[in-house]
Amino acid sequence: VSFTPFSSMWTKAHFHGPAGPGDDGDVLLDYTESVDLSLSYFSNCTEIDNKTKKALLKGLTYFNMHTSGCESGEIRGQILPTYLGKVSVEAMEDEEEEVDIFDAEGDGM
Repeated sequence: VSFTPFSSMWTKAHFHGPAGPGDDGDVLLDYTESVDLSLSYFSNCTEIDNKTKKALLKGLTYFNMHTSGCESGEIRGQILPTYLGKVSVEAMEDEEEEVDIFDAEGDGM
């Protein structure tokens, strides 16, 4: 995640969901403690549970960054999956199954 300077120092960074555009959701992932608040970017990897995975694939998650001047969140970006198609993969015991492939990206205003 990268961003330009805010109106004040950012204080919290969360993934929220399940929620569509314009709706509010619960905090699913909290990145506040794992990043340097003085930077204008961060990256992080984490394992997610099935509830969060389903919300991500349905486009029902958003990223929200809070600042000291705007505690409810200064920026919000809905995360929308991009369907890339199906691929066949060889499963254990010589079985084959089709798997949906997605790429996810988001834009914020």
